[in-house]
Amino acid sequence: MAVTYADFGTDFVIGKVPGRISGIQNLVKKIKQRLQSPTGCLYWDPAYGLDVRQYLNTAFTTAKLKEIQNAIKRQCELDERVLLAQVEVVNNTATDMLITIKITTADGPTFNLILKVGQLTIELLNDSINQ
Repeated sequence: MAVTYADFGTDFVIGKVPGRISGIQNLVKKIKQRLQSPTGCLYWDPAYGLDVRQYLNTAFTTAKLKEIQNAIKRQCELDERVLLAQVEVVNNTATDMLITIKITTADGPTFNLILKVGQLTIELLNDSINQ
């Protein structure tokens, strides 16, 4: 029996093979997009975006890690489909960090995102959906 979740929207994907993305994968894409966009990049939504790459090459104190985790949490929870986000940030080196986010959606499953943040890219390492 297939599990049915609320509609998480559909969007177009431009790449080698253009197409559409929908469901949880659309939400994952949008969260990742939020975390690589500069704050205020959308003129109609000045709170949108947090380019987490800006935190690389900074001194990672306990207070700084807490600040980064809270900023990522706030950004994820600005998406109306997200009920709760729990964030853990691990600084591996000055040039990369790992971000683990547990997302609880308003109308469906919870899932974990693991993002590797580098100077130029944010790579999705894992997106596991818990039913």
